[in-house]
Amino acid sequence: MLTSGYGHDAALVGKPVVGVGMQMEQVAKLASLEQLGFAIRVGKSRDPSAKIQVAIEELLHDDAAKARAAAFAGIVAQWDGLRVAAEKLLERYGSGE
Repeated sequence: MLTSGYGHDAALVGKPVVGVGMQMEQVAKLASLEQLGFAIRVGKSRDPSAKIQVAIEELLHDDAAKARAAAFAGIVAQWDGLRVAAEKLLERYGSGE
């Protein structure tokens, strides 16, 4: 999946990511996915199209990156973010009763 920043959608469904981070938090998140081995972060420039095309071709043929992306999605699928957030809020602030 090509993204202009975050790459969350692709990561959550187990797809490798090619991204161009436009803001610092996007750059940081893409760098994290890159460290996990299933993303390529392309620096922003006036015309990054050639670098993006090379990155797409690389990931399309990288079976190890595809496997790492799928494994990451499997781990994330086990998390119940809403439940955990609710538990943490209750822990910190109580039920309000």
